[in-house]
Amino acid sequence: MRPEYLSASRITQYLMCPMKYKLQYEDKTDWDFTPSNLVLGSAVHKAIEGFYQAWASDQVRMPVEDVVQLFSDCWADGAEGKTFEPGCDADSILNLGKSLVEVFAREVHPTEVVGIEQRFRIPLVHPDTGEYIIDLVGIFDLIEKDPDGTVVVVDHKTAAKRFSDADLEGNLQLSAYGLASRQIFDITGTVLLRIDAMVKNKTPVFDQKFTLRTFESDRKFVKLASDILRAMEVNAFPPNPGWVCNGCNVKSNCYLGG
Repeated sequence: MRPEYLSASRITQYLMCPMKYKLQYEDKTDWDFTPSNLVLGSAVHKAIEGFYQAWASDQVRMPVEDVVQLFSDCWADGAEGKTFEPGCDADSILNLGKSLVEVFAREVHPTEVVGIEQRFRIPLVHPDTGEYIIDLVGIFDLIEKDPDGTVVVVDHKTAAKRFSDADLEGNLQLSAYGLASRQIFDITGTVLLRIDAMVKNKTPVFDQKFTLRTFESDRKFVKLASDILRAMEVNAFPPNPGWVCNGCNVKSNCYLGG
């Protein structure tokens, strides 16, 4: 079945487990539980969004305690009525989230804000044939301009460990952002991207790293998306048994896990 559009998150989900992709996005199967990391990530993003909205409006940093409170309110809204994965300690996750946004609010150094939570939709065109493939959709967490006027698209992440250069080079979401940035901002050369990660160490740390995307990066991403789309069109959704099964929220509906 051909989807209406693709996104970097859906491409990543398909690569991790095509069966899980099908159960979630095509069959819209009821979840066995809500992953706590999903609620955590959403609340962290909303707190960061609030921080940057305040900065963009008056160039004043939101007080750290206000950012933490905004996170706590968003967590409470997102967690209400949810059943998390077995063994999840919701209070521990809440406290972790507070620590993550606190280190962000203390250490980040914002510059000129161009966009916050900006949605995009661009056409994917095959690099060899020029054929239109499908639309790519997504959301830029943040768009800033450096003092020299360079546009920088920023992705905010909570992570179990620091990102290596290899992690950044292979990150499909950043590749999607690079491709979209090139079209939207008419960038003719290398695209500059940044990850602002809140790392879940015993004492959380704020880790900021830059990475680049080239025309060759765009080419590889579009060809990957094209290959995945062809697989979907012939109903190729095999399960991918492995470590990802342990935390799968639709496992009961998979013929290997149910």
